[in-house]
Amino acid sequence: MQVTNFSKDSVHCQSCPINDICLAANLSDKDAARFNSIVLHPKPLQKSETLFYAGEKLSSIYAIRKGTVKTFNITQDGEEQITGFHQAGELLGIDALARKKHNSFATALECTEVCAMPYETLDQLATEIPQLHSKLMSVMSQEISRQYDLMMNLNQRTADQKLAGFLINLGLNNSNQSGSDINLNMTRSEIGNYLGLALETVSRIFSKFKQQEVISLNCKKVRILDLDKLYKIAGVDIKDKLAA
Repeated sequence: MQVTNFSKDSVHCQSCPINDICLAANLSDKDAARFNSIVLHPKPLQKSETLFYAGEKLSSIYAIRKGTVKTFNITQDGEEQITGFHQAGELLGIDALARKKHNSFATALECTEVCAMPYETLDQLATEIPQLHSKLMSVMSQEISRQYDLMMNLNQRTADQKLAGFLINLGLNNSNQSGSDINLNMTRSEIGNYLGLALETVSRIFSKFKQQEVISLNCKKVRILDLDKLYKIAGVDIKDKLAA
C-alpha cells in the first residue's frame, strides 16, 4: 500500500459522513467504539495515486469516505482493463478475501479519503460482534452480485443500455432522483473501457441522451432529467430496482 501517515484520531466513526452506510452502521455505542479503535486514517490520496496493487498481500479493507477510485487490471498485451469505479461509502479489497491477495489495482481519480481496517484485526473483531459479522457477509454478497450484474451488463446489453445502467448505478450514491447531479471524475475513454465500448460510441450516446432530454451535460457534471426514461432505456423495471 502506498499511502502513509496513518492516524487513529483524525476521524471518528460516529461523526463520519458515511457512518450510516459503513460497517459501523447500527452497532451499539460500545461495539462502535471497539470498531472505531481499529480503524486507521491514511493521508488523502491525490489524483492518480495508487492505494494497492494487483498481487499485493491483503493487509486492510478500505472504506471510501470521499472521492472516487478506479480499479483495474493489466491485460497480457499491457493494456488497462477497468473493473470498477468506486465512490464514497463503498468498500475496497473485499474481492481479495479468498486469496488474501488483491486481484486488481486501485487508483484515485481525484483527491480521495479512505479509512483502512486492518484485515486480521477486523476479522477477529467480527467473530466477537455478530452484527459486524453479518454486515461483512452482506457486503461480500453485494460484491458477488455486483460482479454478476457487470458480467450481464457487458455481455447481454446494447450500448445504450450499458451507458444508461452505468449512469443509474453512479446515481445511486446521489439519491438517484431526477434532477440529481453526478460528477464524472472518469474520462469518456475510461467509461468506454469499463463498458466495452469505443470512445466515439460513448460520446455519441451521451449526445443522444442529451438531445432526448434524459440528461443534461455540463463539463464533468451530468444531471439526470428523466429518471424513469433512463431506467426504461437501461431495460430495468424501476419498481424492482427501488425495491432491491
